[in-house]
Amino acid sequence: MKRVFGMMLIACITFVGCTKVENTQPENTQASNTQASNTQPANTQAENTQPANTQAENTQPANTQAKNTQATNTPAANTQAVNTQTENAQAENKADSTANNPQKDTLAGGFQNYIKSSKESEARTNLKLIANGAIAFYETEHYDEENDKVITESFPVSKGVQLGPDVNENTIDKNYQIADNEYDEVWKQLYFKLNSPAYYTYSYISDGKKARIKAAASITEACDSIFELELSVSELGAISGPIKDISNTGDCSAAKL
Repeated sequence: MKRVFGMMLIACITFVGCTKVENTQPENTQASNTQASNTQPANTQAENTQPANTQAENTQPANTQAKNTQATNTPAANTQAVNTQTENAQAENKADSTANNPQKDTLAGGFQNYIKSSKESEARTNLKLIANGAIAFYETEHYDEENDKVITESFPVSKGVQLGPDVNENTIDKNYQIADNEYDEVWKQLYFKLNSPAYYTYSYISDGKKARIKAAASITEACDSIFELELSVSELGAISGPIKDISNTGDCSAAKL
């Protein structure tokens, strides 16, 4: 009987201990579950935060679109710049072309001036020859058969003689040859004769104490080259003045004596 009671007591103690152990474990489990439950919302909050990042990521394509828009607009801007540059180049070429025309005109004008200058040397040379002839005649005694007297200290007297055609627009860049029978006696007294075709027409007038000699021509325009030289008498004898350019292009009255 005692043995049975002791076994029952042991069994009861064992049962109570097991029950206590089992009851304790659920509490821990509940705490663990509670902790897990509490932890899980934190993760959920983190997961909810992630869409904000997603929104930020969605914002990035907008920037990309802006960049793409800029990239799209850049070729158009470049095209516009190229077109502007092309227009500027065309304007510069036009300006250069316009500027080149005066240059060509200048070159052509320079060549004409060179030709004119080379021909003017004829006039200057012959005016000096005529002046030297007049001075030589002044310094030499001459017998005047018509008046039967000796002439001294006088230039060849003439009311005006001309050697060559009248100068006008019809004689531009034309030369002429003088025949021997065209020389007036005054030209012989001046010891002057043209040995080759001339562009200038020469004229002479004198009262014996003063003389005026002219050389006129139409080189590139009507009456554009006219020179004059005057002779006079001083205490030293007959003297020659400087050669003067009295040209007035288009005005042929200066070519007359």
